[in-house]
Amino acid sequence: MLKRKSFKKLCLLFLFSLMAVPAIADIPNLLGYDRKRLHFGFLLGYNQMLFDVKLDPNRPVSDTVYGINSYYAPGFNVGIIADLRLFEYANLRFNPGLSFSQKTIEYDLKMGDAMPEIRKRQIESVYLDVPLELKIRSKRWNEVRPYVLTGIIYSFDLASLRKPQNNINEEDDYAKANPHNFAYTVGVGSDFYLSYFKFAVELKMSFGLSNLFVDESNIYTSRIERITSRLFSFTVTFE
Repeated sequence: MLKRKSFKKLCLLFLFSLMAVPAIADIPNLLGYDRKRLHFGFLLGYNQMLFDVKLDPNRPVSDTVYGINSYYAPGFNVGIIADLRLFEYANLRFNPGLSFSQKTIEYDLKMGDAMPEIRKRQIESVYLDVPLELKIRSKRWNEVRPYVLTGIIYSFDLASLRKPQNNINEEDDYAKANPHNFAYTVGVGSDFYLSYFKFAVELKMSFGLSNLFVDESNIYTSRIERITSRLFSFTVTFE
């Protein structure tokens, strides 16, 4: 049997352990992480993109195309993260990557006395994205730190480098887009600190600044004045 003194020691040790658990649990994860000058990571995201098509009101309605619409279509993006700490509440982020997207353009057609019809074209793109963003963070609350961000992004459509096919078909007459694009981005997100790494979830909107319209001088482009991009993305980052 245990001696009375030994039993008391074990009880005291057990009570001390119970008291120490909350203290240990309250120690924040990655306590010195935010003081690093530079760190790296990667990102995975889901996106939806469309072309914002503006028609020229001064041009007459074509006998063939009397309406053009664009709709969001799904895609995904991957990239790497380089994060530079400016001061306590602001970071500068450089996140180059690839964005795989698809845009759907719908043409409302009417051929003479024939019944109206709708024709759709899907444009598949692979963008090389070069963004620069300013990340403004709140004060850290336990293991969570919300933030907002804004920035500018340059994108180049790698799909435009594909060699054209020898056979010419009706698809070649549809509106084409300039492969070079500049856009500004705004978003919100939150960092979550785990034991060995930090991850974040963020929502962003990108609004194109460049006019992507390429005038092909055919019935599909005769009424178009301007085409800009619009992108919504949900991204998860690991740093």
